[in-house]
Amino acid sequence: MISDDTVHVDENEKLKQAYTLNHYEHIHRERWIDEIDTKSSSVILDLDLDYFNKNHLDWDFNPVLLTDEQIKQQLECFKNSMWEWDMITVALSPEFCGGIESCKHLFKLFLEVFDLDLNDAVEQLNGRIFFVSKQFKKL
Repeated sequence: MISDDTVHVDENEKLKQAYTLNHYEHIHRERWIDEIDTKSSSVILDLDLDYFNKNHLDWDFNPVLLTDEQIKQQLECFKNSMWEWDMITVALSPEFCGGIESCKHLFKLFLEVFDLDLNDAVEQLNGRIFFVSKQFKKL
C-alpha cells in the first residue's frame, strides 16, 4: 500500500507493507517491484482520490488539490512505472476530496490518464469503482 497518510498501518496477512509515496519512491521501489511475483499473484491498484487533496481537515469543503499537472504526473507513474495491474479500484469519497465537484474533477483526470471510460467499469459499489485488466491498456 502506498499512502501519504501519517497514520500508522499495522501489518497483517493481506497487507505486507504501508509506504508513504516519498518513502516508496526513494527507498523501496525497485526492490519491492523486483520482489513481487506478478506472474502468480494478482496486482491491484487501490486508489483513493482524496490522496490528491491535501486539506483533510475541512469535511467536504475547501479542497487543496495538487495541480492538474502534478496529479497527472503521479497517475502516469501509477500507470506506467509500476506493474501491469490486474484490477484497479477507485474510491471516490467526495467528502474527503473537498466536495462533489473536486471529486468529479479528480475522477475525470484519472479516467483521462488511464484511458478508461466509466461505462467500462465492472462494478460500482459503496462509492468504489472497479476496472479489470481487460478494460485498460496493459504496458
